[in-house]
Amino acid sequence: MLILISTSGRNPVPIEVAVEAKARGLTLIVITSLEYSRGVSSRDPSGRKAYELADLVLDNYSPKGDAVLALEGLSQKTGSTSGVVASVIMHAIVSQVVENLVARGFAPPIYMSGNLDGGAEHNARMLAAYKDHIFYM
Repeated sequence: MLILISTSGRNPVPIEVAVEAKARGLTLIVITSLEYSRGVSSRDPSGRKAYELADLVLDNYSPKGDAVLALEGLSQKTGSTSGVVASVIMHAIVSQVVENLVARGFAPPIYMSGNLDGGAEHNARMLAAYKDHIFYM
């Protein structure tokens, strides 16, 4: 599975990634703004947009232009929404996956806050147990 985040969904690189994911047989989840993506042309030579390749689309509802704050004296809006919303969506996905795993009787290895008593020790045990599976270790 691959989760692809592209708010406009129009640029060539995310579309190339989506095409490659599909070619490899991956399930493709795209986090995008459907309003934004449908309101702009594709920049990819294929004419496709990221959401059109997705198995599942999660709409972040960001407005076209991905900015919501209008300031007096400034012609362009500021205040992107997509980054904050994508972060919330990703955390919600992780939480739901953990809940699903626990419901199936599997306790996934999860780090604790290092600011909790015992957190650093817990995390050191997790790293030791999974060091062979962590690329950067």
